[in-house]
Amino acid sequence: MSRYKLLSWWSVVGGVLVAIIGVLHTAATPMIYKGALTKIPDKAAGIAYFFGVMGLYIIFSGWLMIYSSRGLGRSEQWAWMIALTNGACNMLAGAGAVIAGFRHSLV
Repeated sequence: MSRYKLLSWWSVVGGVLVAIIGVLHTAATPMIYKGALTKIPDKAAGIAYFFGVMGLYIIFSGWLMIYSSRGLGRSEQWAWMIALTNGACNMLAGAGAVIAGFRHSLV
């Protein structure tokens, strides 16, 4: 198996796993809201909104991984651009969420 085919396969598997995590993340939003409503009612809506939007972002990221996998198997430039941009956005969004969470705490 060539390294491009292996990369394509891992991109599909990783994308499916990421999309499933995103669906679970989004599906858990009402539970997060109910739990936050009992502990911190004034900030429950913000936490639930952040949690739900992040779940949708994770689903979209997994879809982009699956979408670019076919082109990665053929080593096409558009697929590399999508995959690398998706990875860079994930890295920046994760770091940005941590920084924003510490500066403007929802909790």
